[in-house]
This record gives sequence, structure tokens and C-alpha cells, in this order.
Amino acid sequence: MNSRCMPVVLVSVLILVGCTSSPMDYKAGTRIKSEQLAQFSPGSTIQLDVVSAVGHPSRKVPVDGKELWYYEAAKIGAAGGRPTKATVFEWDSNGKLIQAYKTNRNGRQ
Repeated sequence: MNSRCMPVVLVSVLILVGCTSSPMDYKAGTRIKSEQLAQFSPGSTIQLDVVSAVGHPSRKVPVDGKELWYYEAAKIGAAGGRPTKATVFEWDSNGKLIQAYKTNRNGRQ
């Protein structure tokens, strides 16, 4: 192989390795699957139902008379990066579910 091509090949390999999963990757937070999310019904699900099913949220935020619960999850790769996703539950002032949805770092999915 031509010695001038070696740096290009090396950089290409490093980029590909950085895009794949590794045994050194790990996950943090609470990941809620779509199947789990589907079991919660707006208007009838209460906060205790969610806590019993998936645990306590990583953060709670009051917004305009509502409360937002965030269940954040991240896959942290050995090559770096921290892509974060969250499942958000919106509650009314009586503690009943308004809606639940998934988001990523760039906003709602």
C-alpha cells in the first residue's frame, strides 16, 4: 500500500469504529420502551401508576399549572458522545396524565 494512502485509511477506520457499538459502551438513566408507554392512558393514568411501573423520574419541571416528568436515558459510547433521549409525562394539577411522548436532544420525536 502506498505510504501516502495510509493516513486516509487509518482515519477512515477510526471514524467507522466510532460509529459502532462497543462492549465498553454503557447506558445510563431509565429507558421506557414504546410498549411500556402504550400502557398509560391520558385522563385515567395517575402518577402512582407510572412510578410503580417505571420508577421515579430523573427530573420534574412545573410549567404553567402542569408538571412535566422526564425519564432520561443515554447511551455513552467508548468513543465518546452522549446521545440523550427522554420520555416525558405531562400531568395536570390533579396528578392525572395529559400526554406522554418521547424526545431526543433536538426536541420531540
